[in-house]
Amino acid sequence: MTTATADPELLALLAQHRSVGTAPLVEHEWLAAHGDRRKLAAGEILVRQGTLAPSLHIVFAGHLVIRLDRGAGSHKIYEWRGGDVSGALPFSRGARAPNDVVVEEATDYLAVAVEHLPAMIRECPVITATLVHAMLDRARHFNANDLRDEKLVSLGKLAAGLAHEAAETCRLLEERRRKRAAVLNKSDEPKTPGNDEYADQRQSDQYRAAPDNR
Repeated sequence: MTTATADPELLALLAQHRSVGTAPLVEHEWLAAHGDRRKLAAGEILVRQGTLAPSLHIVFAGHLVIRLDRGAGSHKIYEWRGGDVSGALPFSRGARAPNDVVVEEATDYLAVAVEHLPAMIRECPVITATLVHAMLDRARHFNANDLRDEKLVSLGKLAAGLAHEAAETCRLLEERRRKRAAVLNKSDEPKTPGNDEYADQRQSDQYRAAPDNR
């Protein structure tokens, strides 16, 4: 394909793209010839949970996000903006999307269907090398997020256990305090003749006061 028949605007976007912009013109022409430029509005779904990406996505503008909750609360596990590449990548094992890829901001991108990827590997070596690096970076990022979530879940369990132990300790201390207070209150009672410890003294006084013992 020649530049005379390619879309000049699309070629300009590819030349300015952060990820694939350094590739030679002939490779940009190949992408323009085999890709389909698309636009999505905010709130739309690019790839649905549990499905394989049907194409390579070269993002020109916008914002795409995957959010996931693995027990540590919902958070972004990956996002793409203008200048990034997403979707199906060369030599990828074809992992399914862990959750919906949601359009956060209106997105403009070029989609290259997966059936064209084998030919792209042959015809576009510079772009292919760039995409392989992007695939490795994405794998490392997902692994780091998995590790982070595992740590957060473990910390949450530890915090819950410590909170339970602290509450139980406080309960036992309060129970001991109440018992000690009860003992102290009893020991502080006034010593009156009505108390049991004066019983012997009362009996002695009564004996001496009896008429027969005077």
